[in-house]
Amino acid sequence: MKTLISCLRGRQHVLRREPCEDRFAVLPLPGGLAAAAADGHGDARCCRAGFGARVACASALHALSDPALSPEALAGAIRQRYERLCRRHLARHPLTEREQALLAGLDPLYAYGTTLVCARTDAAGTTLLRIGDSEVLALGPDGLPFPILAADPNCTGSATTSLADPDAETAARVARYDRPAAALLLFTDGYSYRGQLPAGLLDLLRAPLPDAIPAELLDRGDHGDDQTVLLAADEALCAGEGFRRGLTELLDRLAAAEALRKLQRERRAYLRLAQKALRERQGEDLRSLCCHTREQLDRLQALDAEIAALSAAS
Repeated sequence: MKTLISCLRGRQHVLRREPCEDRFAVLPLPGGLAAAAADGHGDARCCRAGFGARVACASALHALSDPALSPEALAGAIRQRYERLCRRHLARHPLTEREQALLAGLDPLYAYGTTLVCARTDAAGTTLLRIGDSEVLALGPDGLPFPILAADPNCTGSATTSLADPDAETAARVARYDRPAAALLLFTDGYSYRGQLPAGLLDLLRAPLPDAIPAELLDRGDHGDDQTVLLAADEALCAGEGFRRGLTELLDRLAAAEALRKLQRERRAYLRLAQKALRERQGEDLRSLCCHTREQLDRLQALDAEIAALSAAS
């Protein structure tokens, strides 16, 4: 499988002269590969998060490379190896006084806090795992995505499940499918994924993959977090007619959904403007509204018609 990876240091990390705390790893396997991406927590208490993310990726690939390990045992095996390696590092490099003060009595393992997403695919099938708020996606040979892993209710706002949590194993989301994946996509939360399939990246699968992810497809948002994007594709499967047809249908649906969201945003904006104008002219006849306000109301009606047509088509 051909793999494209982008790992960018976040703007906030650059300004604070902090290192990138995202890590990734890829392991070629016979007829497939295993891949992992980890996002070390930016919390000041997680002062060794970069090392923790590296250990998380190594632990994931070690577990995924064992064909005898069941999906049910995968999260536990990763968590145990991660904790063992982090505590070994801690024994060799004890916490400094500053690090102890930052942790304020927490288990020292939290200094290594990180999220993790990983995947394995080969002829025998595909396994996906997520701990925390990063994302992993897989597309089948038919060009359509495997079911997305269920949301973790503990991941809200800036809060996320951590591999350092004692209950990380039970919080893990794991899925196993008895077919290979034609493509895998892994993201840390610095990439502006926000629950929508990344159409721009998926569009790369319509043709032979470039040598690198185009810069214009990467998120340059204001959040300033580190971001890692990993795209792996079996170019033979992606060249199949079934994959191309399914991917085209998927991208058409995504384009229609984005157009609908755009129209709904524009409608809300025009509605706010129209309501403001009406409040400013309370007691006046609607016909006396200025020309600009009538244009806004006309545009609102047109938007309603477009939204209704798009909704009916989908």
